[in-house]
Amino acid sequence: FEPKVVETNAGRKKYWGRSMPGEEEEAPSTMSWDAYDAALEREEDKAFQTLMGEALAAKTEGNDLFKDGKNEAALASYGKGLDTLTRCTAATGVGGDGTSSKRVSNEVVRKVEYDELLYSLRLNRAACYLRLNEFDRAAEEASIVLRVQSENVKALYRRGVAMMRLGRFDAASDDLSKASSLGNKDAARELGKLKDRLAAKRSAEKKKMSGALKKAGGLYGDVEEERLRRKKLAEEEKQRKKAEHLDVNCQRVKDGLDPLTFEDWTKQEDDKKKKQDDARKEREKHAEREREEKRRKARSISKGGSHMDDDDDDDD
Repeated sequence: FEPKVVETNAGRKKYWGRSMPGEEEEAPSTMSWDAYDAALEREEDKAFQTLMGEALAAKTEGNDLFKDGKNEAALASYGKGLDTLTRCTAATGVGGDGTSSKRVSNEVVRKVEYDELLYSLRLNRAACYLRLNEFDRAAEEASIVLRVQSENVKALYRRGVAMMRLGRFDAASDDLSKASSLGNKDAARELGKLKDRLAAKRSAEKKKMSGALKKAGGLYGDVEEERLRRKKLAEEEKQRKKAEHLDVNCQRVKDGLDPLTFEDWTKQEDDKKKKQDDARKEREKHAEREREEKRRKARSISKGGSHMDDDDDDDD
């Protein structure tokens, strides 16, 4: 990144990447451009270290409060840390577009340090929201991290737990299965709980449908009963597949294999069923051909026997 040097009526000026349109920074007449660059870099580095220190202190404060069960206060401290990082971005450019606004030799190191603290604060906020039963917000914080780090185990686990509490079992299963495959034992435990929740949900829905059927009566009731019966069967089949998918993933995790998404598992099962149906149809066709061949032979034998009887009559 080379700053753009231009000539204007005000004299020789240098534009930095973070400047807004119309804003310029002018080097003092007593200082060379190289010296000016070095001075600005030192200033930026000082600002970065100061603000990162403040953000880290806010995180440490939040951790202590979280350990004491003061979840709302911890949430506020983590929020203060995020606000400080926003100020850091404004002052140094780090974190805004992934690079520092000025030419700095350690800008990559700064970005890594910045991101590590940023995502840690986000995940800690997710943990606070889980304790406070604000599951939508917990999922949102974890999702921010997962948009950048798709295999962040803590983010997958915390979003999976939030989704399970919200009743979004498919999404919960995907996140927890992935976290479990990456070595998170808590996620494996939550998968077992998810299986129990699905069973309870199926039982509750079954009772609800049964009650609705009893209330229906007359001709309309017959039509409604049939509609509810079909709906019930479809829902039971859907829940059966979800439970089977969960069982398969639990076993795959135990066997050290990666879990399958519901879509991949469904496609695999559909392919397996198609192969079985094709094989069954082929067996039926083969059996039908054999039966037809036997009938043909029987007709041929019967026809030949009839001719023999005719010949015997002529001899008499």
